[in-house]
Amino acid sequence: TAREVARKTVTLGKDGQTVKVEPPFELAYEDTANLRFSVEAKLLDTTRELKMDDNVKSANVSVSNKRTRVLLVAGGPMRDYRFLCSILARNPSFKTRAYLQTVEASSFEAVSQNVELVSEFPATMEALNGPPEGNNDEKGYDVVIFFDPDWNALNDLQPNALPLLQRWVGEFSGGVVFVAGDVYTHDLARTSDNADSSLKPIHTLLPVYLNPHSFDLQILDMEFNQAAPVELTDAGISAEFLQISEKPSENRDLWMEEFEGMFRCYPTLKPKSGATVYANLDDTKQAELGTKPVLLATQPYGSGKSIYLGSGETWRLRALSNEYHERLWTKLIREAGEGRRSKGRSPVNLTLEKEVKLGSNVRLEAEVLDATFQPTEYESVKVQLFDPNGNEVFPEPKLYPTSNRPGEYVGDFRATELGWYTLRLPIPGTETYREESVQVVFPGLEDADTEQAVAKLADLSRQTTGRYFSIEEAAEQLPPLLADKHKIVPVDQQIETLWDRQWVLFLLVGILSAEWLTRKLLKLA
Repeated sequence: TAREVARKTVTLGKDGQTVKVEPPFELAYEDTANLRFSVEAKLLDTTRELKMDDNVKSANVSVSNKRTRVLLVAGGPMRDYRFLCSILARNPSFKTRAYLQTVEASSFEAVSQNVELVSEFPATMEALNGPPEGNNDEKGYDVVIFFDPDWNALNDLQPNALPLLQRWVGEFSGGVVFVAGDVYTHDLARTSDNADSSLKPIHTLLPVYLNPHSFDLQILDMEFNQAAPVELTDAGISAEFLQISEKPSENRDLWMEEFEGMFRCYPTLKPKSGATVYANLDDTKQAELGTKPVLLATQPYGSGKSIYLGSGETWRLRALSNEYHERLWTKLIREAGEGRRSKGRSPVNLTLEKEVKLGSNVRLEAEVLDATFQPTEYESVKVQLFDPNGNEVFPEPKLYPTSNRPGEYVGDFRATELGWYTLRLPIPGTETYREESVQVVFPGLEDADTEQAVAKLADLSRQTTGRYFSIEEAAEQLPPLLADKHKIVPVDQQIETLWDRQWVLFLLVGILSAEWLTRKLLKLA
């Protein structure tokens, strides 16, 4: 049963002002918990509210001690790669391995490395995603970071690696970060126009279009002897993962004024239509040949996310502070792995609305794969359903396969009680399950749209042989339409008043005077 852990009161500022609220309790790193945060708003003054039942909002939060599993793939030991190995090795919330293409497996012991080295890219979905039960953070990965790798060599050694990566990002919420460089990125860019290229999965995942002619004579003749400043876009200024300063108000100036910038950024043609650009490099030399190169961009792909970083020179932030560089990469990795935290790592994905109205049908959508991460073909799938009181609901809702794609199932159930419903979908081949929750609230149709439905009111009045008038129109147009139905009723009797007579007035005055005189003579109070 649920119990209250802690309570905290916070005074908010003016309208539009953001107030950061720390949790009123602490959890040790090894702790796990399923929490429900409830926020209740109260007015400090005596203002009366018309509606009080909308002052509380709740949200479920799962706290896990599982580490974020990161795989670094590098074509060579570039500086950002070496720094990141050290950063992640010191952080207990990350489990990191590295695939350094320039090192043979037989030479691992001779290489000084802060993280565990692997000899190849994961060859199966289980190796890349982890075991189906999802309770082991020693195997599989949540984020893969590519530091200018030799794509052709990777594809030659493991032809299924790139399609596997594409499926992992799209279907299993994987996060991928591409860091461009001067050695192998050009080989990737040259294949961008080739629809039959074996590197097409990478071009599909990239948030930008690389310039295939980046190393023409004009660019080769350029001397990159001066740093170009970073230019944050509006999205970059507000992006949480780029807030590397301790004071958010100083973050923009840190990036665009204090930081000297970077010397090189791989040329790009343009971002993709679904991408979000957070930063460009204000390189006037490259801008003269086309557009400013995109420095940082992201795009969603399926249920996952891909991030493009056009330069491997983020280490230059260390000239200002080592913490800025470490904070940037820590937040960037968490941004890439956001889908893994919200959608999980299991081969079962249960999707439903977070909030529904009382009495409505809750639609359930599920993707169910087997232990080998292949689509299942069940006639139906049962879901355990628990009502807001914690009691299991029978009969259990059933999900049925759709014709859209294998392994996809849909169904629904009716929300008959207010509160939180919990659903559990078993993971095939394991004793674990995928759990999701949905909150049932009052419909509140009157508050959903407070604007007067003029068209509906006018239509209703026409159906009843009437007319609709606005307040402004009613004063002028309504009175002439009302028929004069007043009646004159004659009264054939003479009204005789009993109190409205002169002698009654004198009598009352005499009685009051006698009382006053008696009190005066007898000296009564």
